[in-house]
Parts: sequence; structure tokens; C-alpha cells
Amino acid sequence: MSGDDENPFVRFGLDPSAPLAELTERLRERAEDASDEERVALRAAWDALSRSPARRLQLALEAGPTPTPIATHVEGPIAPPAPWPEPTLGQVLAPQPVLPQLPPETPHEAALRALDLSFLVRSDESAVTGPLGPRSQR
Repeated sequence: MSGDDENPFVRFGLDPSAPLAELTERLRERAEDASDEERVALRAAWDALSRSPARRLQLALEAGPTPTPIATHVEGPIAPPAPWPEPTLGQVLAPQPVLPQLPPETPHEAALRALDLSFLVRSDESAVTGPLGPRSQR
């Protein structure tokens, strides 16, 4: 048996938020038309629900919320679904580049961008890479 088969709320379709009197009535109604085997299961379910309020709460929490029933019929005319929105030209075009939207570069940011790293190149490496430019002379 799975956990859902052992939970009387799930197995017999009982409302977890219903009071004990209503649960007893629902189980009694089912037992009237049930076979002997199902009556034993209904009696065990009623015992599990009525003997301990803590156990009933645990079973109700394991069962989860009661799902709302699906409407079998709809009164009145059914409204057509909303039309799918047509994209505008602005949504279709590529976004604008970010650089013109940025504020101008500050002198401090320009100095960071112009950082001279030529001191990291050894003299024997410059024979392979070639001259690095005017700032490569140290």
C-alpha cells in the first residue's frame, strides 16, 4: 500500500477541513453500500480519524488542501479568449547600444584604462612579441 492508500482523507475523498461529525456521516454513508471488505477499511479509517485529534491533524496535513472542483457546466455564453498581442515595431527592433546611454568617462576611469603594463614584459620576450609601443621603454 502506498501512503495515499493509507490516508483516509485521500483514499475516501474526505475533506481534511471537515469536522469529525461530518467525517463520521460521510463514512457512514459509504458503509451503507459497501462490501464487507470495504466496511472493514471504512471502520479502520474512522478509528484513525476519531481516536486521536493529533493523528487526525497529521493525516489532514499529509492529505494537503482540498482541490476545488472543476465546473462541469458553464452558465451563459463562453467569452472568447483574449487576442494574442501583436508586437510593436519597438519590440521587434534590436535594442539600442549601451555605450551612448552611459555617462561620460571620468579622468580616474580613463587613468585606469590607460594603465601601463609594459614592465611585465621581459626583454627577451620583446624579441618575440616585438615592440609594445611608445610606453614600452622603461
